[in-house]
Amino acid sequence: MKELVKMGIKVIIWIFSAVLFGFPLIVFSVIDWILDKIAGESHDMDLRLGYWKPFERHG
Repeated sequence: MKELVKMGIKVIIWIFSAVLFGFPLIVFSVIDWILDKIAGESHDMDLRLGYWKPFERHG
């Protein structure tokens, strides 16, 4: 039973960290890509990922 609880906590932490750090980048990249398609522009993926790194953008 204790092992099950530990596993559950680990899964919750993993999902929480994935939501915090993974999903926003994916969502922003998709939105940016769609806007680029509408505007008729296309940037490479490295530029897009660099653009959405908040810590680098704001110093």
